[in-house]
Amino acid sequence: MGIRSILAPLLGTSDDMRMLDRAMGIGALFRSHVEVLHVRPDPEEAFLYMGLDPKNREKSRQQFRDLIDAEGRAAAAEARRHFDDYCRQHGIARAATPGETQDLSAAYREAMGEAAFVVPEHAKLADLTVFSWPLADQRSFWQSVFETTLLRAGGPVLALPDAAGDLSLSRVLIAWDGSASCARAVRSCLAAKTDFEHVSVLSVEEENAEAADPSGLVRALEWHGVTAGAERIEAFRQPVGEIVLDTARRHGANVIVMGGYGHQRFREAIFGGTTRRLLRTSEIPLFMMH
Repeated sequence: MGIRSILAPLLGTSDDMRMLDRAMGIGALFRSHVEVLHVRPDPEEAFLYMGLDPKNREKSRQQFRDLIDAEGRAAAAEARRHFDDYCRQHGIARAATPGETQDLSAAYREAMGEAAFVVPEHAKLADLTVFSWPLADQRSFWQSVFETTLLRAGGPVLALPDAAGDLSLSRVLIAWDGSASCARAVRSCLAAKTDFEHVSVLSVEEENAEAADPSGLVRALEWHGVTAGAERIEAFRQPVGEIVLDTARRHGANVIVMGGYGHQRFREAIFGGTTRRLLRTSEIPLFMMH
């Protein structure tokens, strides 16, 4: 099916132009339509989240609402200005839908509400969601937007760190753990792109846990015309995230394909481990799916 539509959340900050540059770079790679989304906070919801005393609600609501509304409008205006400036400077066509052009095109969308709920809803209608802000430097709130999108969107998510240089996604390391989420990530990656320069399948054997056999995945990739090498590494108390990242660097990978987490009850354990470690430390883009 390929990647025809990409969702790219935008913050409305000084980081926007860099974020747009990376998101549009992925859009150009797939010759797809990029929908840039800015989410304004709802002043009423923000008031309720503060947990203020209902007795003082009427007294303080209007002042607080006006402040949140003004800040939200200012950030939205910045996001829109950055989008317009970027498209004008780089000659990117504006289009309302992906079907209007066969090359890179873009549209700006604005929504109001809680970003952790709004972004996943929009992501359900996109072929790929690109997060291109520096997640390691953002508050836990923005990390929660990424996590909820990965959980709820039902499609692949691409995390582009600040240090990411080569966005060709041509040299792939698959962090294979045999999970359904990793299998979905591999299938989504194959559906999006097949002209890979190099593909490696890594399986990490942890203490008291048998490593997933990479040979079956290597054969399955060959059926799709993709030649891949396999590697098994024992962890020996080294964090799995470090092994994955070290191996990706050694192979010169410019994307790591991996699953998110398989079961919600393990969310904190796994997001606090391999996934979160890679999000915070990897200079290599992460292509993930739940």
